[in-house]
Formats: sequence, C-alpha cells, structure tokens
Amino acid sequence: MKLKYLLSNLLILLALQALAQEPISILRYIEKDAPATFDPITVKDPSSIKLTELLFARLYTQNRYVERVPELADGEPELRNDNRVAIVKLKPGIKFSDGTPITADDVVFTFKAAINPQSDTFNKSVFENIADIKALDQYTVEVDFTYPVMDAKKYLMFFIIPKDAFLSPKIRKTLSYCRNPEPVSGGYKLKVSSIVGTRYQLEKNNYYKGTQEPKIHEVEMNVYPNPRGHVDQLRNNQIDLLPFVLPEALSIIRNDFRFKLEAYDANQYDFIAFNLKNDLLKFVQIRQAMNLAFNRRDVLESFFLNEGELMSGPFPSSHPGYNSSVRPWEFDRNMAKTILDHSGFVDSDGDGIRDFNGKPLEFRLLAGLANDQNYNAIINAFIQQMKLIGIKIKLNSFLADIFEEKLIRGDFDLVYFNIKVTPAGDYSPFFLSSEAYPGGKNIGYYYNPVVDTLFLQAKLTTDFQLQTQILQDVHKVLREDCPWIFLWYLRYHAAYVRKLKNVTINPFFFFTTIEEWFYER
Repeated sequence: MKLKYLLSNLLILLALQALAQEPISILRYIEKDAPATFDPITVKDPSSIKLTELLFARLYTQNRYVERVPELADGEPELRNDNRVAIVKLKPGIKFSDGTPITADDVVFTFKAAINPQSDTFNKSVFENIADIKALDQYTVEVDFTYPVMDAKKYLMFFIIPKDAFLSPKIRKTLSYCRNPEPVSGGYKLKVSSIVGTRYQLEKNNYYKGTQEPKIHEVEMNVYPNPRGHVDQLRNNQIDLLPFVLPEALSIIRNDFRFKLEAYDANQYDFIAFNLKNDLLKFVQIRQAMNLAFNRRDVLESFFLNEGELMSGPFPSSHPGYNSSVRPWEFDRNMAKTILDHSGFVDSDGDGIRDFNGKPLEFRLLAGLANDQNYNAIINAFIQQMKLIGIKIKLNSFLADIFEEKLIRGDFDLVYFNIKVTPAGDYSPFFLSSEAYPGGKNIGYYYNPVVDTLFLQAKLTTDFQLQTQILQDVHKVLREDCPWIFLWYLRYHAAYVRKLKNVTINPFFFFTTIEEWFYER
C-alpha cells in the first residue's frame, strides 16, 4: 500500500515537472499600421482584421483545405422551406473568455448590430443575403435567407460578439469595447495593449471550444510603420512571422535557409472608379480610352515584380464568375487617342487638355494620403499617362477619415480604391443601381439595367452552373462598360521561421487555422 502511494505521488510529481518545463510559445508578428478597431462590426483595415480573427469565433469557419466546417455551430445547418431557412444549433458548453455562455441571443444580437443603420458596420454585404435570425431556444437559431441558398454555411461565417457587452445594437467605433474587446469568443483574448498602440499581446482563451485548442500559448502583434524594415526584424530574430514581404525583399528571404515563404492570394484588388455623376464620365468612350492609356502591366511588373494578375473585370480568376474569354484592356495609347478624337473630345484651344462643348477633360482623383512609395508612384504614373492623351488629373490626397467622408459623399471624379474579396464572393453591391447613394457600395453611381437584371437572376437561381454562366456574362458586360479601371489582383508572400510548423494561410482570413500551428521543440 505504501509503495503504491509513493508511486502515485511520483507520477504526479513527474507530470507537474513536465508541465513546468514546457516552454511558453509566443508567436510574434509585425504590421505597418496600428489597428483602428478590432471588433467584428467596425473592423476594416488589414491589421485590425487579423486581430479580429484571433479574438473572435464564427458559426462556421474553414479548414486548411478551404472546406467550410463548424466552429461554434454543432454540426451542419438543417435546411428547410425550399432552402430558404436554416436551423443551426450551437455546440453545448461553449463560452466567452469570461466564462459566460455563448447563446443564440448572442448570434441574433451580432446580426442585429451588423445591419443596424446606426452601427459603423464596414461590410454589411456579409449579411445582405440574410433576412432575419431568430432564437428558437438558448442554443438554436433560425436563419431566414432572402432567397434559396445552395450552401447555408457560406453565409454563416461571421464573428460572434457578446450581447451583454453592449447597451444596444448600435455599435459605434468610438465604444471602448471596439478597442479593448472583452469578453471574446475566439481562441485568444487580449492580454496587454500598449498605450501608444505599438504592441498588442494576446493569450489563449481557456474557454474556447471551437475547432481545437490552440497549440501556441500567446500571440504578439508589433507595429512598425516602415515596411522596408520588417525583413530586418525577421532576420534579427525580433519577430517569427512577417505576414507581408515586400516584392523586392523576396529574394533575400529565399536565400536565407532559416525562413520559409508561403504564397497566398491578397484577396483584395485595386481599381480606379469613375463617378458617373460627372457628365463627362458618362461617356463610355472616355472611360474606355483611360483604360487603354494606363499601362497596368508595366506597373504590375515594375512595382510588384509580376506577383499577381491583371483584372479583366470584377471577378478574379479564383471566382466562378471569372470569364476566361474576356481579356484585360491592353495598353494602347494611340487607340485611346483615336477613340477620343472620333468621339469629339479634342484640344480646341491648344492648351494640351481635350475638351467637349467648352468643358475640359479635367478630373479630380481622390486617393489616400499614404507613406508608401509604391502607392504614390503608381498614382503619379497614372496622372502622367493620362496627361499624354490630353486628360488632366488633379490629385486630392487625404488622411483616412477625410478620405472616407469624401468617398461617402461622392466628392470626387475618380477614386483609387480596393475591395476585399469575401468568402461569399458577392460583388453585386458595387455595381447595382440600388446601391448608388451616399454611403452605398456603388461608390461610382454606376447604372446599367442589364447588369441589375443579371445579378438578380444569379442571386435567385440555385443552379450553380446557371449562376456561373450568368456571372460570367456580367464579367463581360462590365469589362466593356468600364465603370472602373480594373487594376490588379496581387499575390502576397508571408515569411516565417522554420521552427513554426503546420502553417497554412487561408485565402480569406490569414489566421483561420492558427489553432493548428505549433513550434517545433
């Protein structure tokens, strides 16, 4: 009996000793911008989005094979009423980081807050296919869709916030929760954030019961504004992960055996939108000429070392709506001039600027004020190349808040912007006439009844092949009609230390599979 007691104590002692010797693993990574907010409702900038991924969980997420799988949901959604309704059960025993239960009321509240017109919701389109969400009991919700769906999980990949952390479903970015969220639903919770916003430390949320328990104990995000110094910090062992390697630094990483490179789609693409409230820009000939006159391929090669693809329309090549028979506008300055000449846009007074009925082809370009040499060089290249065909571009650069205000008001003629590709892949709001209002997604006030009809047909069908064909028709129409100058869809590279294992980077959310990552001991 005494021997059995001693052996039992010895085993306990050895187990405790093993735990004590297990090192605390900390993943350190770097961003060039401090997060503005990092709650799921108001979040919009890339550094904030990555933190949000770490802090919050979704009903359904994606695995390393980009398959939609349950996270907070318990199994598959049950479709009813001709695929217009889904019943979703929550996993039993799931909790927020403070130990309070995650319930159906939290799911309903998240939806109500996101669609609230008084909330600072950046991406309402995530919820546009959901008509309503109701709680059937404490752990079951009913989701009503606006039209029949083929895969309900596709629309249920939004992050869940705690109802009890807010007084109302009006979520403004000035709320303290939006900058210091607690409690949270994801695999990590905020541990420390520096007063000056240069370091954010996260630790494991021990209540998380989503896909699996995270293997990495802590995550630390550091902010360093100059991206050209990021590679040095990686090589000097100050960080273990660099989410974005500048194209010109790729060769340095490739030649350093200590690191691995992982390519992934940027999942956003750049464009220059025309504001069709400007009478001159209503002429498709001007829009087509400007597409022809901008040498986008040269820009892609010069500034991004060809790490990406030119866009031929609204859908990147990874999207079912991409039409491979539609080619991007090729650079042809002479053709641009010919189109303008034949359409009556000529330089009648010899000042170097074309005019029409006494109105010069002079446009205001709205752009963000950025400390980014490539971005500024691209803007300047565009201005100079338009000048060569007799179109004058006046640059109006503003800091983020003023830029956003002018964008919402439509106070521009052209705007350099980008959109983030979402898992749902619905880009219709950017071109629908119903979204052409101040604050709407159709920032250029584009109107084409053919496009409206095609998008509606694509939305209403549950036949995937038919939907694909309709969207490919949309792609072709928008290429010819040129509501935007479709620019490029980039390929990014992340770099990380070789001791960091099992890393996969999801094409939509960078840290989706972080629970599986671990450090080799």
